[in-house]
Amino acid sequence: MVPRLLGLIEDVTNWYIRFSRQRLKGDRGVAETVHALNTLFDVLYTIARSFAPFIPFLTDKLWLHLQEYMPRYLLVGDVRSVHFLPFPEPRQELFDEVIERRFARMRTVVGLGRTCREKEPPVSLKQSLMTLTVFHPDQEYLDDIVSLANYIKDELSIVSLVLSSDESRYGVQYTCTADWTRFGKKFRNMAKKLSDALTALPSADVRRLMQTGSIAIGGTEVTAEDVIIKRRVTSDSTVSERVEIGLDKDTIIILDKTIYPDLKDERLGREIVSCIQKLRKKAGLRPTDDVRIEYAVIEDPDDIGIEAAFSTQAIAMEKKLRHKLERYGAGPLEKACDDAGGGDKGEAGRVIIEEVQEILNSLFSLKISTL
Repeated sequence: MVPRLLGLIEDVTNWYIRFSRQRLKGDRGVAETVHALNTLFDVLYTIARSFAPFIPFLTDKLWLHLQEYMPRYLLVGDVRSVHFLPFPEPRQELFDEVIERRFARMRTVVGLGRTCREKEPPVSLKQSLMTLTVFHPDQEYLDDIVSLANYIKDELSIVSLVLSSDESRYGVQYTCTADWTRFGKKFRNMAKKLSDALTALPSADVRRLMQTGSIAIGGTEVTAEDVIIKRRVTSDSTVSERVEIGLDKDTIIILDKTIYPDLKDERLGREIVSCIQKLRKKAGLRPTDDVRIEYAVIEDPDDIGIEAAFSTQAIAMEKKLRHKLERYGAGPLEKACDDAGGGDKGEAGRVIIEEVQEILNSLFSLKISTL
């Protein structure tokens, strides 16, 4: 039971909360936010009661915090401790096999994509990539991926998600080997001979075995349950040296890791937003605090393009920050460094915090002021 409960924690923290950040922050309207927060509350309430026998003190602390957000009329009985509450019962009406199937397939694609990004040479998630191709022969699988395509693109920083079932286009090859957990017992003295024949089967025959469920080898019928089928993409099907291929049991992805010039500004925009968010946190500001954010480019090497990123990514950064970035004049580098963190007053109001930031050898100053 404990491993499944730990899996629930993984699902909540690394998937639900991660994918619902915009909803939880209110970026998609009040109704969406209320729904997301209520769902999260219900999950935490269930976790507190489920984990109570295993981590009694932490769950009791969690329960006391949850009470602060519950209407008084719901706090019936002895609510002094989570250990006085009944253990949660399954709610069958909340199970949805279609949603679970779609989400599991999306997790597979995201997992493969992360692995491909981490392979040498690794590419940071802050750097957008142009194309991720997902290949699968089952149209239902591809439809499930389409239904959650935006989550995949956001999580993997992909501009275009391409879906295909065309094996010949990507040079997909099938191979199979004997599944020795049952093969030897079933075929006994013939097992070694049949195993060698399976290894030598052409890709077309293995694919036919998958479709029909069985194949005859030397007069002996071998079923799909007797073998382990694997797929691979031939190297001559790739069109770029920076293409990375990811495979699992039944899914193939092809990730183009080429860093195109048009996508470089997107990464710089993300880096700038990250710098601003960290500066806000350092200043002790809350997400709801209305402030003025200004920048001044100090040093911008030609091969970096931080100046251009502030211009081309202005709309995207404003959407993420929910504030417009304004440009202000900056003096020489030495003065900017000396003045960083200053608290002088100007037309924009009191300066809350000001610091010089560095991204890929480019220097710029950020200033957050009261309105």
